Amino acid sequence: MAAQRKLAAIVFADIAGFCQRVSEDESAGLECRRHVEQLIKGAALTHGGRVIKTIGDAVMLEFYSAVEAVSCALEIQKGMRMFNVERDTGEPVQVRIGVHIGDVVEEDNDLYGNGVNIAQRVQTMAQPGGICISREVYVQIRPILKLRCAPVTTTPPKPLPEFVEVFNVAEEGGDSDPVLFTAAAARAGRDPKQLERLLLTRAADLKIGACLRRGWRLVKAHPGACMAGTGLTLLIGTVANLAPYYGAVVSLGLTGAVVGGFHWFLLRGLRGNQPRLADLRVALSPLFVPVMLAGAIADFPREFAIWLLRNAHRLFAGASADDLRFLYELLGVLILPAVYLFVSWWFARVLVIDKGLDFWPALELSRKVVTRHWLKIMLLMLANAAVGLTGILLLGVGLLLTLPVGVAANLAAYEVLFGTQEDPAKA
Repeated sequence: MAAQRKLAAIVFADIAGFCQRVSEDESAGLECRRHVEQLIKGAALTHGGRVIKTIGDAVMLEFYSAVEAVSCALEIQKGMRMFNVERDTGEPVQVRIGVHIGDVVEEDNDLYGNGVNIAQRVQTMAQPGGICISREVYVQIRPILKLRCAPVTTTPPKPLPEFVEVFNVAEEGGDSDPVLFTAAAARAGRDPKQLERLLLTRAADLKIGACLRRGWRLVKAHPGACMAGTGLTLLIGTVANLAPYYGAVVSLGLTGAVVGGFHWFLLRGLRGNQPRLADLRVALSPLFVPVMLAGAIADFPREFAIWLLRNAHRLFAGASADDLRFLYELLGVLILPAVYLFVSWWFARVLVIDKGLDFWPALELSRKVVTRHWLKIMLLMLANAAVGLTGILLLGVGLLLTLPVGVAANLAAYEVLFGTQEDPAKA
């Protein structure tokens, strides 16, 4: 067939972590690839596309419509979620998808050219379970498909052939947001014990300096969003505490949800997504109860220790010198486990939102994993407290910048211990 030039929408779909999956269990990995390939080909046929070729674990599709190409990508990710629910064993299988529309050359039923190269690079910028599209595709689908599209700010693993603006895609109001995929899959049937075994057998090299640098880079990249998110979180917490009579109860209910939402807001940014104020509401429903309980239990040791320190003089009023010595020693003994539990349970809220765990499995998983790195996490939290203190000293206004830096640094540590990012220095 003679070479001919045309305009086409190109879709690249690639199984994330396929090489590692095959190295661990070759037969299971190859069987998984066959299922995924059949799902992709079926979705392409439904939307009027054609399979150009398979390259290892990647599939290249061609469409004559950008709308159909993106619709096919959404159907693939929906099918992958169902596949993982039915499979319900091991880590979920996730696909990265990239879509670009451009000029290509067709020869011998294959496609070549800059349009193909860009589509392949766009695919590498997608999160596992996510979809990325070029601006050219975004312009075509925006008036037709109701989608949330946020610019991707991360650097592609390989340089693009030319400057291309890339967008992350999710269905409007749906759980197809690639960042929410992990929680959706977990709520559908993730076994906490299975997740625990996976995390406890994985080596994690936690570097405090790298976590702090990553937190600073996030705030520097999104200063407005981070300051707005911090201000809104502080405002809601303050107003809840000021409510008469039932203020403490209202604060207890809202603190877990608001802080959990703030953590998710920053975690999305760390993972290369544009932080949005709408992320703050992620813990309101249906995760409100487990996030609230996880937050209340996780914060109790700290509040208990503070209460003891503030009221020690009242509790021990009138005691003899020997009794005071004994009581203060007892107080020190009680505070030590409180500090241990507060540090160990710090990631419970995030685990509820990110992994879809109930409150107690999240608390237990946080404690077991953090215990192996407890001293480093404690030092990181102290360093972040020092960073936050500098913001308070700057008339309190600086807290809008220093607070998100500290929390983001802690979440960078979460990514090392519980997420997919092995080394925050490489992010």
